Amino acid sequence: MFSLQELCDWTGGSVDASREILAANVSFNGIETDTRLPLEGKLFVALKGAAFDGNLFAGKALEAGARAVLIDKTAAFNGDATHIAIRVDDTHEALNNLAIGWKKKVSPWIVGLTGSVGKTTVKEITAAFLSVAGMTFKTPGNWNNNFGVPKSILEMPEETKCAVLETGTNHPGEIAPLAQLIAPNAVILTNIAPCHIANFSDGLAGIANEKADLLRSVPKDGFVVLDKNGDFFDYLSRQVQARVITVSGTVGDSAADYYATAFDSATGEVTICCSKDGESATLATGLVGEHQLTNILQGAAVAHEYGIALSSLVAACPIISDAKMRWEKIEKAGCHWINDAYNANPLSMSKAIETFAKIQAPSRKIIVLGDMFELGVDAPKFHNQVGKVVGRNASQIDLFVAIGAVSKEAMVQGAIADGMPEALVLAFDTVAQAKEAFYTKSVLKADDTILIKASRGMALEGLLEDC
Repeated sequence: MFSLQELCDWTGGSVDASREILAANVSFNGIETDTRLPLEGKLFVALKGAAFDGNLFAGKALEAGARAVLIDKTAAFNGDATHIAIRVDDTHEALNNLAIGWKKKVSPWIVGLTGSVGKTTVKEITAAFLSVAGMTFKTPGNWNNNFGVPKSILEMPEETKCAVLETGTNHPGEIAPLAQLIAPNAVILTNIAPCHIANFSDGLAGIANEKADLLRSVPKDGFVVLDKNGDFFDYLSRQVQARVITVSGTVGDSAADYYATAFDSATGEVTICCSKDGESATLATGLVGEHQLTNILQGAAVAHEYGIALSSLVAACPIISDAKMRWEKIEKAGCHWINDAYNANPLSMSKAIETFAKIQAPSRKIIVLGDMFELGVDAPKFHNQVGKVVGRNASQIDLFVAIGAVSKEAMVQGAIADGMPEALVLAFDTVAQAKEAFYTKSVLKADDTILIKASRGMALEGLLEDC
């Protein structure tokens, strides 16, 4: 990936190593920040956090095969003649600078991505569509924070033509430095919803302002893609110096730059139109749910604005991948599981419930929902609202299971109040309790279709382990 000389030039680091090593043509095939992962031939970056100090593991990293370690100038580490240590003032800043240096060397066209809900899905769609034009890189997993974004950039192959880089936040002030690091040519903002709202004193307006920092980073010759029907569209569009490209999740809404004339939410087949040039194409995306229309349009808008014909996107549809624990379909214990338990907030919960209610199933349909975190003092209200969505769809749900301290009270109350029969509701404090009931008390029956969704901390996927 890069040489020792490039590493020093990009980070301003000083090298501790023997003359023989310095005279050799030393290079690295990647970076790593965790000694528990493969390190052979890599640079170990000793990051520091509130509860950890990577400098303490420099020796272990070298023993595990790291070619060099990037450590603090003041780190109490003594290598030997066969090892390389690069010392810097701040390893996190050095990691960012290393990412900037690598990004300049690769020189890809970059799409920045943020929003409260749907980032991963839109990332997958956009990357698939852009791959029609050449090698396209996308953020691995959820590497979207202050450590993950630079690591993502450093994962880009040198032949990358386009990159889709995701940014996330759970506190004010996190997006701006990530935007500066990414320096996007274009940005997609999916939506604004009460995700991590407990950490924003001014609520949804604060979340919108935080996400807008990525929009503000786009140069005048770039563009941003926004949902014209989004609650904060007017505010967000005013934050942009670049072109604003609009999409609409309402079929037939030709007032948007990109819209659909037809959409089958059960199969994901959509006919997309561009208002500006009249081009259209029918795509078989396989993405289920009404909320997916906006996601598909956002990815298509980026690809078309980049210069790809809408008709060329047909070839990309088969490579749109389903991310793990995001509407992931699993056959286990004689049942059909839909694992959407990676994370949750009120908006994504509601969309998941509505989508699940409409799907066809061979037998009973069971919905299992757990607590949503970081909702602050209004957590019971938000859980109650989600419960009401369950209640409104009660005719299409055979059993509702709530797990967690808040869900078993507020969510259950909302569901029953809005139509879910109390006899078809079960509530548990923990995943372990629910799992015991599922498998030892015969709550589940063969051929059941089960949706599971909750915040990451609930680890609701435990229902599928060792069953």
